[in-house]
Amino acid sequence: VQVTDYNGCSASTNHFVSTLSSPVIVIAGPDDMCDGETVSLTAVCANAASFSWNTGVSSNTIQVNPASTTTYSVTAVSADGCVAQESHTLAVHPSYSADFTAEICQGQPYSGYGFNLPVQNVPGEFVFTDNLQTAYGCDSIRSLHLTVKPIPVITGNIIGNSEVTSLGNFVYMIDPVENANLYEWIISNPNWSVSYNQTVAQVSVLTPGTGTLSVYALNECGQSQPVSIQISYGMGINDAEMSVIQVYPN
Repeated sequence: VQVTDYNGCSASTNHFVSTLSSPVIVIAGPDDMCDGETVSLTAVCANAASFSWNTGVSSNTIQVNPASTTTYSVTAVSADGCVAQESHTLAVHPSYSADFTAEICQGQPYSGYGFNLPVQNVPGEFVFTDNLQTAYGCDSIRSLHLTVKPIPVITGNIIGNSEVTSLGNFVYMIDPVENANLYEWIISNPNWSVSYNQTVAQVSVLTPGTGTLSVYALNECGQSQPVSIQISYGMGINDAEMSVIQVYPN
């Protein structure tokens, strides 16, 4: 600057001003994350002396695990007192968990809810899982709770006489079978008959001979293998005598 007085005398002086560069901040870290994860954000600034995040952290790196999409900002101050700010938006993507329930019968395959299972020969309660990933790489789990309903199995024997000594009606029975709600009795001798009510059967032996009495246990999934008893009746002496009647003339 130059100054001149009334007498025409002048003087000048110089003042030099230095221009300081402001900090330049780059935030390093992912733009997307999965729900439940923890990620790092790092503020990179060559001439910064201090950092201050809007989370209250004063280091250049923060660990965050937001529940939803969140914007984080950081302020950097250089040793010369120059200030700069930068922000970074972190998008949070959900992980999915889906549970399904289904029932099938023993001996059937299953297809549904994205599951394709082979024939299930063992009854019981089972859980099948399928691990998937979303477009953002978030792990998702699909679970199937499958009930395999059993076909009845008869473990006991038919209770009753295998040999009968007269014509008439004879009672046979079995113990109740687990998982069964119906029973079917069959007699093989076409000249005999059988009537039944669930676990109890009555066989009518109408002629001499043999017959196989079989019983099946049933439910909505099918029928068991049969359990059988061989019943036989042979004519005794009295029966033989009564079967032949001779008529003599007077």
